[in-house]
Amino acid sequence: HLHKGLNSILSYANYTITHGPRFWLQSSPIDAAGGEAMTASVRQGQALYYWLYPNLMLNWYEGYLDTNLVLPLGIDKMKVIFQFYFSDVGLSAEEKNRKSMDVSERIQDEDHSICVSV
Repeated sequence: HLHKGLNSILSYANYTITHGPRFWLQSSPIDAAGGEAMTASVRQGQALYYWLYPNLMLNWYEGYLDTNLVLPLGIDKMKVIFQFYFSDVGLSAEEKNRKSMDVSERIQDEDHSICVSV
């Protein structure tokens, strides 16, 4: 699997893909039991991954949303702007929110490695 931590918590038996004229939605329940510890500690409930044409992605988990806006800079360059949103922004959630961003960064790094390898 290319996303080892993420793959360890998604329920592929219940994974769905829906699409329309200008979007794709991938959805999966999260089964954190037995999953990779860091990923499982910050991802619960349901995972929803939206791609909205032409260049916006939304990654939603219970209590957490990140957006990825892809801006073309040339024929072979792009810039991705990441923004993170949390339902709990209090001091008690600070560490969990930081871990969630770290997990997201690891997944994005894996995505980059996948893209440059093909």
